[in-house]
Amino acid sequence: MHYKKIADRIKMLVIQPGKEWVKISIEPRTGKEVINEFTIPLIGLLTLAAFIGGWINSDSGLEHGLKTVIQEVTCAFGGLYMAGYFIHKILPQFGSDADYDSVMKMCGYSISIYYLTQAISSLMPELFIVKAAILYMAYIIWEAVPVLLKIDEDNRIGFSFMAFLGLVLSPFLIQVLLKTIFFKN
Repeated sequence: MHYKKIADRIKMLVIQPGKEWVKISIEPRTGKEVINEFTIPLIGLLTLAAFIGGWINSDSGLEHGLKTVIQEVTCAFGGLYMAGYFIHKILPQFGSDADYDSVMKMCGYSISIYYLTQAISSLMPELFIVKAAILYMAYIIWEAVPVLLKIDEDNRIGFSFMAFLGLVLSPFLIQVLLKTIFFKN
């Protein structure tokens, strides 16, 4: 997926998530392809922003920039797959038998908002209010679950909330672990 297509997909997920999820559901793209063609370029953008932000916003300079890159890449990939695993495991409790591939499509597209807010926050930490945009992920997920994961209306709120928590907390928990163990100041 080219960067223009990535930007268009994000724009449509923000502006008209319901219509975009229907479009996504009929595309022959697999979860693996979504990760490779959509999510990895966003992680690259996040990594670049983390490096530049860590370098220019720290007294430690280059060393801090490199540590920040390691941390962000680990959190982005680890958080995505941890959330995907968690979401796939709780699906049966919400009456869905969707496959792991569909879960990873939803995760790969939904987490784009998280990655973008992290990238902006890395470059301009004083704009911490940008992180509030992460809350919009809940609505994007809400629109995705009946289309991609076949969650019925009775379970939609509960599942959307759990999926949102999984997508937001997984990278955060990995970040806390990394900072505690490896990146002590």
